[in-house]
Amino acid sequence: MNASKVYFRDFLTRCRNYGVTSYELPEAKDDDSPEEKPAASPKKSETDNLLDACRKRKEKIARFTEQKAMEERQRQLKDLISNATADDEVVREYYTVLLKYWVNNAIEELRSIEDLMAFLKQVSLS
Repeated sequence: MNASKVYFRDFLTRCRNYGVTSYELPEAKDDDSPEEKPAASPKKSETDNLLDACRKRKEKIARFTEQKAMEERQRQLKDLISNATADDEVVREYYTVLLKYWVNNAIEELRSIEDLMAFLKQVSLS
């Protein structure tokens, strides 16, 4: 799981460096570093947890809406590309939309991996 997390983070970092996305990756948490464990012990308040969950939900809904719009645009551009008369700008837009689509998928997968890792860590502690 750590390897997949590293690969997703690398993909998102590269896409950000190339200007495909403006998504800001949170700092990577090194779960095995002993010097960070005491600092991580303060717990969030219930209000902070609720606000964080609400923010994540809003982001997820916005990405879902964006995904649906990108899927429709992909279909339109793919139809245009299938014609022999497609110019370079249409082809470029198609691949840009495709990259943004996969960036959104990578963000969701990375969040799922992080949630699963937190769950597994909690289960192993109990």
